[in-house]
Amino acid sequence: DFRIANFGKGDVYFCNVNFGDGYVNFDEAKFLGKGFVSFKEAEFGDGDIRFCKAKFGKGAVKFNCAQFGDGHVEFSHAKFGNGHVEFKGAKFGNGTLNFEHCEFKGYVSFQSMTDSKTLSKFSLRHSSFDKSLDISDNTFNCIPDLTNTKLTNQVSLDRMEISDNYPPKGDFDKSDGERLCRLKELAETNKSYQQALDFHVIEMQANRERLPSEFYKKLDYAFYKIAIYGQSITLPLKNLGYLTLLFTYIYASMSIVQHTPGHWFDWIDRFFIGLLYSLSQVFPFVSAGRN
Repeated sequence: DFRIANFGKGDVYFCNVNFGDGYVNFDEAKFLGKGFVSFKEAEFGDGDIRFCKAKFGKGAVKFNCAQFGDGHVEFSHAKFGNGHVEFKGAKFGNGTLNFEHCEFKGYVSFQSMTDSKTLSKFSLRHSSFDKSLDISDNTFNCIPDLTNTKLTNQVSLDRMEISDNYPPKGDFDKSDGERLCRLKELAETNKSYQQALDFHVIEMQANRERLPSEFYKKLDYAFYKIAIYGQSITLPLKNLGYLTLLFTYIYASMSIVQHTPGHWFDWIDRFFIGLLYSLSQVFPFVSAGRN
């Protein structure tokens, strides 16, 4: 238990330290001065890890390649000085990562975190960033929460994705739409328009439950399945092709019932007549099948 501990103004090294399983508490701890604070490659076992209201000085704070077991990792209301804050390559177990109401004076990086899919929550809500924020090269099984954040410089979301398995239980959280709207806004600011469209698709899915009736919900679901909310060109064309072939079969069958073909080439002829008629219903400029 390091609660309210004062580590002075020098460097603080917990590199490669194995904390074992259990609760680790650094609440309201003070790392002052220009000292370097390093938890690089430290190993935290299963259990909650808390740095709530901790204060860091002007030196860098690094958790690069640190390993966290199952449990909640809490940094809420922590204050970081001008040094870099890095969690590059950090590995997390099943749990949450909470940086709500934090103050960051320097560059912040959560780039390439290992097993970020195991996090059920990653929140930076209500935090302020005086320099750039990097969350690139991650795949999350939750919606990162950057709502109500104060961002002075660019936020890097390159190659940051939401897992295809989200939501794991099939139901979106009621706040997911708001979180996705914020991510979409940041992607548009970065001119990452394809990423913004991807976030928009998930946002539309999350907001489906807010629609006023089952009819609108089913209509919205059909739009998603048929064209992925207008994103896909090949999927509607493929469905149109299947539908054209279906009606080709129907029209050819109706013709065969009325007039049984005498030869095998008559069967082929009826199929092509059915195809031509089907195409004429789909494409107005195909007029031959109407005659």
